[in-house]
Amino acid sequence: MSCDSKTDVRNVDLLLSRLSSEDELVRDSAKQESAQFLWLKGDLPKVYIVLKRPLSDDTRKDGTKVSLLRVLQAVHDDKTPKEAANLARTLSDYPHLQLEAMLVLSHMNTPEAIEELKTLLLPVPPASAGDLTKLLAPLLETPENLNVLFPDIFALVQQPIYQLAITECLRTGQESGVLSNELISNLTPSLIALYKEVKKSASNDPLEGLAIAEQLVPVMIQQDSFRQYLAKDERTSLEWNLLITMALWEHYQQDSLLIPLAEKVETRMPLYRKLEASDQLDAFPQSFYTQASLALGDLADWLHLPENKNAYPNSLKIQGQISVDSLYPGKVAYLIRYKYPREKWETGISGPFSADSTLIEVNGSMTGYWQ
Repeated sequence: MSCDSKTDVRNVDLLLSRLSSEDELVRDSAKQESAQFLWLKGDLPKVYIVLKRPLSDDTRKDGTKVSLLRVLQAVHDDKTPKEAANLARTLSDYPHLQLEAMLVLSHMNTPEAIEELKTLLLPVPPASAGDLTKLLAPLLETPENLNVLFPDIFALVQQPIYQLAITECLRTGQESGVLSNELISNLTPSLIALYKEVKKSASNDPLEGLAIAEQLVPVMIQQDSFRQYLAKDERTSLEWNLLITMALWEHYQQDSLLIPLAEKVETRMPLYRKLEASDQLDAFPQSFYTQASLALGDLADWLHLPENKNAYPNSLKIQGQISVDSLYPGKVAYLIRYKYPREKWETGISGPFSADSTLIEVNGSMTGYWQ
């Protein structure tokens, strides 16, 4: 962006004077307001000079440079890409400043700025996944620039701290059409390798691994080679089985793919909740869409919680139905027998549910051990 009007122009010398003021309120005000004022391209030579000064004190480190780098995010000229890139290379001891310099290039979002970013990403990567997300956000608006830069971004996926941020960008870019199908197709072998790595490492950090896979799989499922790979891949956990089956179902739109998930008591309620959240419960297999079937799944889910049994029982049987009308008018609950290996049968309760068996609902506020 550039400005040719003198209206409300912030003089660079005035800004520096405010930043070095003995009055802390004046300094803080200057830091917060400076990037909001209109600047001229004619101001930029002085900005570049000040940005090259040594980081001699905390005011310079945390005030002047941050403020002026944010100015460059809004106003820039032909020299800005090189100036910002050179600053990023020299500020490795100050990650917050290095990020601000790289954000100048990201906000410029021009071919010249993207070429400079390409030279920076691997030698001086952002200090954290959050910083990488900030860097990528402006690029999601321009397909041509993101497609040029994304292979370099994806090279950072070898470092685990960036994997979730990169796969989130990948999914957002694919769903919005910003990333081209050709680019994603060319990345497929690397994406499959990442999927294998994440799946393997998920044994140590299941939540992180699953979070990455939830971003990765919907993108990859569009590729024939990945679907062929999945046909042979072993689904080592219930969570991964649910993730992959749901992705295949969304791709093929074949409700029969969901029957194995509804059939297993361990995945029955996770499937129900996913379909309910997306307003697609009509796809839930009808033979298991009964109050008794959902009651079994409800208790199994409760028993699986870490604070309870932390495992699914190997057997569950409906013992009977009881009225809970005194607590929940018009409601019933199910008494369910369950058993774990080498343990005796015990009884749990699931409910409340509507006494009208034609009304299917899931509440679970009474679900637990039966005393």
